[in-house]
Amino acid sequence: IGLAYEHLNDLENAKHAYEKTLEINPKHTKAYYNLANIYKQSENLDKAIEYYIKTTELEPDFAIAWFFLGSTYFDKKDYNSAIEHLEKAIRLDPNLVNEVNPLINDLKGIIDKLHQALSLFFLDKR
Repeated sequence: IGLAYEHLNDLENAKHAYEKTLEINPKHTKAYYNLANIYKQSENLDKAIEYYIKTTELEPDFAIAWFFLGSTYFDKKDYNSAIEHLEKAIRLDPNLVNEVNPLINDLKGIIDKLHQALSLFFLDKR
């Protein structure tokens, strides 16, 4: 039912349907994953992360869930966590490398620039 509501772009009813599913079956991985996607889409990133984590706890080999967990951390500008989870996605599904590698390279570049800026900042303070 949740998927039908999603296809109609009725995210509130979709969310309600997935929550009902979890009341009946608290180990329903796809319900957690779909809720995470809804929260990510509605920019409730903390809630999305919570549900992606639950998804990966229940199904540790769910590569695309790791990918979206990493991309959600990226959206939150938590770049170290983003890299960690995106790399996990690649280890689980090497076919994701074409999608993930450019993002990881961008993240590593951002982190390197931040480290350089911090080094210069602390040198100026001396």
